[in-house]
Amino acid sequence: MLVLLGLVACGGSAPERYTLTGTVVEVRDDSLLVAHDDIDGFMTAMTMPLSLANPTDARRVREGDTIEGTLLVGRRTVLTDVVVSARSAAPERAARRPRAERQIAVGATFPATHIPLAGGRALTLGEDQAGPVALTFIYTRCPLPEYCPLVMRRVLGLQAALPAGARSLLVTLDPDYDTLEVLAAFGKAHGAIPGRTELGRLPKENLVGLAERAGLTAHGAGLQISHDLVLVVIDADGRVAARYRDMAWDQGEVLAHLTD
Repeated sequence: MLVLLGLVACGGSAPERYTLTGTVVEVRDDSLLVAHDDIDGFMTAMTMPLSLANPTDARRVREGDTIEGTLLVGRRTVLTDVVVSARSAAPERAARRPRAERQIAVGATFPATHIPLAGGRALTLGEDQAGPVALTFIYTRCPLPEYCPLVMRRVLGLQAALPAGARSLLVTLDPDYDTLEVLAAFGKAHGAIPGRTELGRLPKENLVGLAERAGLTAHGAGLQISHDLVLVVIDADGRVAARYRDMAWDQGEVLAHLTD
């Protein structure tokens, strides 16, 4: 059985510019994990890693800082002109540190998880799973080229070649907006075939646990789920066979994991 996770963005030759405000959740080597506000006319609020146009900006900010910047969206999305508008206090920084990693290790059995699907059906991951599954996480409203749009293209690229009984599953990270009806319309618009490419939804209190087991991270008291890219392969016996940290996985390799 297989679980596939991930997230994407779109691109163009002339970058578009958007003003971004938000809170730094985690400082990485050349990127920031930011819980950003709604970006008018472009993207709803979410928590996601943003590559820095100037990697040295990572040395000027700390967890919990409120920042402003310019999001350049083209073939690649980068954050530039980063300014700290409010410094965090030490207690706030501590509160925003990620919870201990709870991902299921390669070779371990994925806990049984029942997921309602668009169209009124359901799918169980882990024990008692009916055939191999490819699972990924998306926001239907995510427009960034290297996140959800890319995830959809890659997952749909598997659709025609899936072996008998295998399915891909995309679970929304935005259950407040992405109802099962919204997911059904989204899947239809993108050419997803029910029974082969499924879209599912869990309430936030259950979604956080699934995301962490798959390899995403929940941060802070609000349990913001990081919108990182991850693909987890779960074999037909419910065990994690492989985990990929981006969408550059080999299609043949993934299909092999989906074959009983």
